[in-house]
Amino acid sequence: MILAIIKIIIAYVLFPASSYLLGSLSFGLIVGRLKGVDIRKEGSGNIGATNVWRVLGKGPGALVFALDVLKGTVPALVFALIARAIADVPSWKMLGIVYGAFAIFGHVYPVFFDFRGGKAVATSCGVFMVLAPLQTFTALMIWLTVLLFTKYVSAASMAGAASFLLMVLVLYPASPIEVGGPLSRIQASLYPTPVVAQAQGVPRDKIEHRLMRREKLLMILLSLMAAGVVFHRHRANIKRLREGTEPKIMTSKADVKAAEAQKKYGKDRLAKAGKGTVNREALRAMSKPRKDGEPAGEQPSDEKPPTPDAAADADKPAAGEADAAKKADGTDTDQVETAAPLEELEEIPTEDLEEGGQDKKDTDTTKLPE
Repeated sequence: MILAIIKIIIAYVLFPASSYLLGSLSFGLIVGRLKGVDIRKEGSGNIGATNVWRVLGKGPGALVFALDVLKGTVPALVFALIARAIADVPSWKMLGIVYGAFAIFGHVYPVFFDFRGGKAVATSCGVFMVLAPLQTFTALMIWLTVLLFTKYVSAASMAGAASFLLMVLVLYPASPIEVGGPLSRIQASLYPTPVVAQAQGVPRDKIEHRLMRREKLLMILLSLMAAGVVFHRHRANIKRLREGTEPKIMTSKADVKAAEAQKKYGKDRLAKAGKGTVNREALRAMSKPRKDGEPAGEQPSDEKPPTPDAAADADKPAAGEADAAKKADGTDTDQVETAAPLEELEEIPTEDLEEGGQDKKDTDTTKLPE
């Protein structure tokens, strides 16, 4: 009796908790700290392999991706097989589905890092490679195709998650597969029939059908949960895709250097203007191309207009002197000062920094480094 209770605790308490704790290991953050970088404060701020790839390079990015995949593979396969051997459960895949769900949840909400995790793409891939290899391979091909055509990792990840859910609904078996031709043999090897003991008065085939139907239902629920998590965690990416500001994956070192130079140029221009903060919406509005002859839009400012004061007006320098001062130090007193901190700025197009209504040749001698 005591031994049976211990087996139940191991299979249904210890292994789910271990799966969650393993999923909570944010390898992107760990690798970043080993490199002396807080990955949450660099790039997109995400701890996933894509941001690590952009910030630290291909080697650390590939390492983080492999470790995140293992976070899903180990619970769904190793923990499930051990639990089946201990607790004598008929279908190890049903346990793998449960443990995989805990691993994904741990990756998204890690207990070790203030519940601020990743987007669950790599960890979900590790789980589904074990539980549904055929559907996972199809989803990976779709992911790769979308990535090659669009250069957006976020769009490829969401397309892969949606396609995997569809493949599970269509291709995952709900009954034992009849072994006939080569294709059915391959499918039967990928989705083995659960080994069950015949219950008293119940035919073996009915038990197998019942288990496989439950297994498919759990797979549908898990894939639906994973797809929902992926889309939910990509909310900011969806917004940037709609606005056309989502960064594409860098294909060469020249792309990375150009992006860094552009970002540094924007920060230097704002710092040179003497303003530590800037309004993103104002910069986005200023970045829109204007037609020839169209007047520049007014730049919003948080400062209230001063009240007229005769004494203050008398102390103001002449207009010519003010223009000369502007040309001397390269600053513009019409810069925008708002509440968004400079460190949180994303890549700023150089056209965002052009002063509206001013002749560029007279007011800006700084050029974007090539």
